[in-house]
Amino acid sequence: EKLKAGSAYQDKGFVFCNELGMPVDARTFTSHFKKAVEKAGIDKANIHALRHTFATRGLENGIELRVMQELLGHSTIAMTSMYSHVLQDKKRQAIDKLQSIYQKNA
Repeated sequence: EKLKAGSAYQDKGFVFCNELGMPVDARTFTSHFKKAVEKAGIDKANIHALRHTFATRGLENGIELRVMQELLGHSTIAMTSMYSHVLQDKKRQAIDKLQSIYQKNA
């Protein structure tokens, strides 16, 4: 898009932008998102859920809470904590670790 537009392109650093680098209208983005979700066969997905997924996956993969706070633009760590969710497999891994500790000490 940037190459096609040439000097008409305005690089504002947006992740999602139109062919000239300007912000995509929210309704247009939502429409494209819904089509992609339907095509992928995903039920009940919304754009806001992506923030929760981003936070959860980041924390699961070792990104510090304070860093996630900055990336998400939250004013407090408490808000970032509310965005992250613990998945069932991570709970199972934690229980397995604890079980192995207690079995060693028994």
